[in-house]
Amino acid sequence: MEEPQYVVRRITPTEAERLMGMRDGWTDIEWKGKPAPDTARYRCLGNSMVTVVMRFIALRIADALADN
Repeated sequence: MEEPQYVVRRITPTEAERLMGMRDGWTDIEWKGKPAPDTARYRCLGNSMVTVVMRFIALRIADALADN
């Protein structure tokens, strides 16, 4: 019996931006006079935080400060 062949693809920078809650092309900036390479865009996304989660945390902090 033959083993099933699976192919796993890497998500695109645009898909990663969407997962992070950013608009399409957010990390698509000019870099060294050219469009940013995917590697730099992935690095940018990896060093950022999910916008929806950050908003949630900020609102909870604001609520806690307002209660005091």
